[in-house]
Amino acid sequence: MTNQVTQWHPPADPAARPEGPPAQPEDVRTAVLLWQGAIAAGVVRVLAGAATIFANRNSLAQQGLEQQDMTPEQVGFWAGFAAIAMAVIGLALIVGVAGVVAQLSRGRLWARGLADGLGVLAVFGAIGTLLGGLAGADAGIIGGGLGNLVSGGAAILQGVLLGGAVFLCHRKDSEIWFRAVGR
Repeated sequence: MTNQVTQWHPPADPAARPEGPPAQPEDVRTAVLLWQGAIAAGVVRVLAGAATIFANRNSLAQQGLEQQDMTPEQVGFWAGFAAIAMAVIGLALIVGVAGVVAQLSRGRLWARGLADGLGVLAVFGAIGTLLGGLAGADAGIIGGGLGNLVSGGAAILQGVLLGGAVFLCHRKDSEIWFRAVGR
């Protein structure tokens, strides 16, 4: 008795077999563009916040002198250091988010889950910024000013863009594509 091994051969008709992964739906492409817009708004937001702190470091120094046992030079130094550290850390986080968005555009399910969480947080943050502005509350550490207005506007813009991106990533065509391509 001999063992016969039967080999499988693909169908002869090339149209009968898929040529590769399905094409990325338009909704996912749009969601990635919305994420890129939100990333740009995030850069503006971080830089506006850091510029506001740096520009108002003297008033921070005055507040610090009243609360701490430090010289004006020390408090001014730490206010400038805080502004620079905030900008560096904020921009590093934005680079990380850009990496997640790149993986989202490749159909990674884990990236969609992480992007969903970040998007929902941004939406709630935008609602808080909007309600805080309506109530007359200060938008940041240092009350008033153009920097806070720009930073608050960027936060609201991010929330709107990311709410749309989360929605688009869960539409029917997007869901099918993520399930087919996702790893």
